Amino acid sequence: MVHIKELYYIETENAKKKLLLFHTKNEIISVSGIITDWEKRLQNYGFALCYRSLLVNLTHIHFIDNKFLYLTNGEQLPVSRNKLSKLKSQYINQIASFPYS
Repeated sequence: MVHIKELYYIETENAKKKLLLFHTKNEIISVSGIITDWEKRLQNYGFALCYRSLLVNLTHIHFIDNKFLYLTNGEQLPVSRNKLSKLKSQYINQIASFPYS
């Protein structure tokens, strides 16, 4: 079982075979499925498509530039030009919803 908080991103490994990779803090898990199905399941949990084959957990984004996003674990993922504006907006909304103590 994977906790949403530990999931950094989901990546399509093989679209024809419907294989996905779940990238977590400690491991990469291979799962059967379609990324658009997971996008629908996780949209209310702070996940967004940054590329057609990548679904990222917004809470693990450190920052976004015009071509890439950088995760808190140091990984760098590409950002589609078509998804950049929406992704930045979703990221800002996610930051605004963080509870501060």
